[in-house]
Amino acid sequence: MSRPDIEDLLDSLGVSGVLPPKVRATDPVIAGRRTVGMPPAAQPAGLVKLTVRIDQELAGRARAAYMADAARSGVTSLSEWIATAIEQAVDTVEDRVNGGAPFAPIGAGRVPKGRLFNGSPL
Repeated sequence: MSRPDIEDLLDSLGVSGVLPPKVRATDPVIAGRRTVGMPPAAQPAGLVKLTVRIDQELAGRARAAYMADAARSGVTSLSEWIATAIEQAVDTVEDRVNGGAPFAPIGAGRVPKGRLFNGSPL
């Protein structure tokens, strides 16, 4: 059922104005726009897709934390909020094990699948 149909149904029941207005989503993930398989010129500059699997409860807590933190942080999308969290974690590990120097980036497809042996791929 499309959104106008839902609004018509609610109006017929005497309930109106309960749905939030539609807003234009600018985040490609939220807007449902795929970037995988798009020509590089059509993809957002400098952004790549990183897929991870996490526990369902952690995913829900992350969404709740984003919603609670969005106004304070000024972050406007869940993707941006999670990217910031990943960047903070990377900075912490670089400080702890690499003297604060940035790691050399590793290309996609280079990280072994599954768990690392003894915590290090090297």
